[in-house]
Amino acid sequence: MGDGDATPDGGAKNPGGTTPGSGPLIARDAFVGLDRLTHLAAGGETPMLKSHMAAIERFMADKSDGMAGRGRLLDTATRVREKAARLTAMEPGDVSFLINASDGMILAASAFNANPGDNVVVAPADFPSVVLAAAGPRSRGIDIRWAGSGAAATSEDYAAVVDSRTRAIFVSHVSHLTGARQDLEALRAIADSVGARLIVDVSHALGPVPVDGSLCDILVCCCYKWLLAVHGCGLFCVNQRRWPELSPPGLGWHSVEEPDARLPLDGHRVKSGPDRFETGNPPLLAIHVLENGLDHLLAIPPETRFAHCAALGHRLRDGMIDLGLDVTTPAEAEFRAANICFAVDDAEGVEARLRERDIVVWGSEGRVRISPYLYNDAGDVDRCLAVLPEAL
Repeated sequence: MGDGDATPDGGAKNPGGTTPGSGPLIARDAFVGLDRLTHLAAGGETPMLKSHMAAIERFMADKSDGMAGRGRLLDTATRVREKAARLTAMEPGDVSFLINASDGMILAASAFNANPGDNVVVAPADFPSVVLAAAGPRSRGIDIRWAGSGAAATSEDYAAVVDSRTRAIFVSHVSHLTGARQDLEALRAIADSVGARLIVDVSHALGPVPVDGSLCDILVCCCYKWLLAVHGCGLFCVNQRRWPELSPPGLGWHSVEEPDARLPLDGHRVKSGPDRFETGNPPLLAIHVLENGLDHLLAIPPETRFAHCAALGHRLRDGMIDLGLDVTTPAEAEFRAANICFAVDDAEGVEARLRERDIVVWGSEGRVRISPYLYNDAGDVDRCLAVLPEAL
């Protein structure tokens, strides 16, 4: 589709011109609640697309139709693997559906070969599920090396602590805390220099910025933020070109070919595809909703999504600087995605006072995170900036 084509809900891209940020890329009236709210909290939750109801009704109809309907449910999952692969620059055979991104991180941490005295690298201020997953192998005698000591780690911080016994680097592509974006090419080179795996959570990157999953050994992502979907489904993508031999740590009936209780255990063969990591039914209802979200994203060229988010982020960050706020998000577009953050003691109070004025942001952990997305425009950013002094 070209820039002037319609999204699935009829919202034109770059309406009224081609200036990034001049208008929403998806029409506001395609979402629940945006007739009354200025929603700038995509880094926490995105509003629901009204058209999700059609996806849910299709799921309900197919689920009610016995074995034939179940075949259609699984056909939908196959389509969504392909669409998720397009968004991540991976292959459909890389994409599994787990319940959430944290389960993917835990699975990744259990998978790589390591011996006592080996180490993994993670930033102490990374998202808790990333840090906790990296810490899991400590029970096997694996050490943790901390990259950096502040709110954001740089590529140089990771390079400074890897060594010949580093087995994996765990990292969020974009920080939930500061909005800083990692250079995946640099991290790939660091991992390759010591033969380590690169395990990446792209939950705050995928959608606003292009993600090159081919650089990762494992990529995980939640679906209820920038992918415009819901809870209960997380992407777990294993790069088969880099880690084809990865096996699931445990098996369920869905992990094996043609399960049949009449066969002895030796008769079960583990699947070779990505569904070997899915021990039971994948989250089919959430997958139907995810397909609708991905259709909206894939209808917009990635460079258009990035330019839109970058323009709004630049406008927002400059406005925060003008207000004298302690902005923690880098100025350079290549080092941020769509989270723009400032440090403040009363983050929850600022969030609540903005909400009283029908402006939705995210405030926790000593910072306010403002996340404009495809349904926002410059007017939304300016409205937030105008109200911020009162909320502070």
